[in-house]
Amino acid sequence: MISMTGYGRSDLNNAELQLSVELKSYNNRYLDININMPSALNPLEEEIRKLLKTRARRGKLELYIRWKRLNNEVNVRLDKALLQGYLSAREEALGVPANPAEYSLANLLQIEGLFQVEASHEIDEIKTPLFSVLDEALDQWQSSRHREGRAAAEDIASHLSVIRQSWELISARAPEMEERIKQNLLERFTEMLGQDIDHQRVYTETAVLLVKYSVSEELARLLAHLEECERLLKVAKPVGKQLDFLCQELNREMNTIGSKSSLLEISREVINMKDALENIREQARNLE
Repeated sequence: MISMTGYGRSDLNNAELQLSVELKSYNNRYLDININMPSALNPLEEEIRKLLKTRARRGKLELYIRWKRLNNEVNVRLDKALLQGYLSAREEALGVPANPAEYSLANLLQIEGLFQVEASHEIDEIKTPLFSVLDEALDQWQSSRHREGRAAAEDIASHLSVIRQSWELISARAPEMEERIKQNLLERFTEMLGQDIDHQRVYTETAVLLVKYSVSEELARLLAHLEECERLLKVAKPVGKQLDFLCQELNREMNTIGSKSSLLEISREVINMKDALENIREQARNLE
């Protein structure tokens, strides 16, 4: 079993850069990925997102990438042709020869495109170390999810055991409950109709009514769902949605048994089962 809750982090520090990747995840109905990183790395976002999708099927993922270059040299190029064209145009417009010495740096910076930062190869340089650090963070994150999943599986198994014990107790007491209901129905028919009655018809009508109070079918379905839950605990693939569905089915059968119960002992066991089931549902919601 794999939990949707997990955490992983990896760092790289060398003479050229400092790089940190941190990944957190929480339970969510669908896969929701949120990436926080410097805008300079935006060209890599889609590739990063695709990688995350190969590791998770659902859950809310929050990825934080922090990056700092320790070598901050920037190459700036002066567009001499543009400057000459600007000076020539000014001279032509004003009829006065242009004197470059008259221009301060502030004036020159106002000329759009005069200074150009040379195209950087930062993305190519950062990509390999970034994805290496990202893979390490993902491995840690996956390991934590598996640990959480194993703990959840153990907890679910213990609560399934509680439900099974209650099921066994209810199954043992159900015949007694049905016999009591049968005798009560026969007594009521006798009181209403007197002694001069068709006993065969009374037994037939009693049997028909008894079906409405029988919990044998509910117990059979509950056991089938219970065994399926126990089977899923041993499966390696994501089973969170299946467990959540089975919890709904188990709850339905428990409610029906509880509504039909006329024995305090059975009602008490239904309450125990529902308490255990609620704990299972909480764990299932956090499983992938």
